[in-house]
Amino acid sequence: MGTYPIACSQGTIISEKYYLKTFIPGTLTIDYRWKGFLQPINDPIRDPSQTASVFKAGSTVPVKFQLGKYDGTSVQANTAPIWLSPQKG
Repeated sequence: MGTYPIACSQGTIISEKYYLKTFIPGTLTIDYRWKGFLQPINDPIRDPSQTASVFKAGSTVPVKFQLGKYDGTSVQANTAPIWLSPQKG
């Protein structure tokens, strides 16, 4: 989390469709941090005492995760999630 400068110049970025002539420095601000997956998915990266989750092929697994603010508190959505129809992979 934090604020990071973005600087680019001629020759550091390439596009086959566009001619990039003017470069303006910018700032990347990261306000949230990844706090990890919640059950039923084990997150051995966050908690090394857990083993990786294994699920039966074709089963539906609810994926829940947390984002945190700079002070460590969890972020809550202001609106309900948009549900997408499952797609066969």
